[in-house]
Amino acid sequence: MKTEDIAVRKNRFVKAVVVIAAAAILVTFVGRAGAYPKSMRKQMLRGPYEILVKKGLDGADLLFPVVILDPEKEQQFDQVLPVVGSSLKVKIERYLPDLGWEQYAEPSEDGGFVAKLRAVGPDINQEIWLDSGDISKQSITSTVGGMAIKGLRGKVKSEDGQAIMKQLVNADAVGLLSVWFNGSKFPLEYVVSVGAEITMPDKKSTFKVLRYLPHYSIDTETKEVKNASGNPYNPAIEVSFDDGKTNSTQWFYSRFPSHPHMESKIPCRVEFTAFDLGGKAGRYIIAAGDTLKPKMFWIKDGKKVMEELKFKSPYPMTKEGYHFEVEELFAGTTLKQRWKNNSDELVNPALVVSVGLDDDQRQLVLTLGKPEHVKFDSGTVVLLYKTKKPAVPEAAAAQATK
Repeated sequence: MKTEDIAVRKNRFVKAVVVIAAAAILVTFVGRAGAYPKSMRKQMLRGPYEILVKKGLDGADLLFPVVILDPEKEQQFDQVLPVVGSSLKVKIERYLPDLGWEQYAEPSEDGGFVAKLRAVGPDINQEIWLDSGDISKQSITSTVGGMAIKGLRGKVKSEDGQAIMKQLVNADAVGLLSVWFNGSKFPLEYVVSVGAEITMPDKKSTFKVLRYLPHYSIDTETKEVKNASGNPYNPAIEVSFDDGKTNSTQWFYSRFPSHPHMESKIPCRVEFTAFDLGGKAGRYIIAAGDTLKPKMFWIKDGKKVMEELKFKSPYPMTKEGYHFEVEELFAGTTLKQRWKNNSDELVNPALVVSVGLDDDQRQLVLTLGKPEHVKFDSGTVVLLYKTKKPAVPEAAAAQATK
């Protein structure tokens, strides 16, 4: 958090009034409140408050007071800030004394599967959410173990889904290859292993898996592809494609389905989903599909095993005394986050505001002392919710800045 940092440096033997004046200036943006005793920090957080609004980096700073009747109580607003001479509209909607965030599953036509889990141990009791449709939220790893969720995206019959799950248990199976053949809305899905050859419905197009690397990497000197470790940190497969007209070879990455380093040479959409647990106990993969009961994959006695997912049942992790439970599983959803007020205690004050230019309206949460940048087609608007600079006697202020 960037803050104004005004301090007395030249004269260590300053009068008490000067020290107080300097401290008052220091907390203008509440950037260092955490460094003070709790009682002092709480007093610093009480305000008075104001909102700074700035249109464009070179625009003038507009300051608007925000009156909070009781800083330790949630308060509703219906206040529109009078930004004169602009179509910009800023409306204060709510004040929260203790801002918090919670995750939830929201129905979505393009959504996958969202799992709500709980990790439990001697020093932890934490809620965890995973989303099969979002690579960045598909898994979580730690020193005590790891969890991931993977979803079948193809529309398959229940018996076909069961067959896919059973094939994924095979020791040589590395994951799923999803192919959107001839522009289909839903993919065809195949369990793949090194050397596997897949024929498409046209009987002409074929895929062959040439290599699998659990930790794909490139040698910076030789530029050769190599495997950096046996852990599935960046799983990838090299696939050759032939349809009689096109003959090409390409790598597909489980963690980067959009192929960040190259354009696709294959004339259809292809994605790879790894089912590699690295051969270590304490790691789990939840597998779900529209037409089958969810499954759990993990390592037992050095081998990959699978069973029907047991809700609210403890799955032991790597470190003794730690486990996790799957509390709920949501299909056809995506993981979202929303704000909430944690308590009626002044801990993390925030304002919920709506900002708009013409018909483009946005809602955002302003945390005390943290600037927010909102980009519109006509430019950027900067908003800052902060404590109002207290009045400082002129003589003390002048002395404090020397």
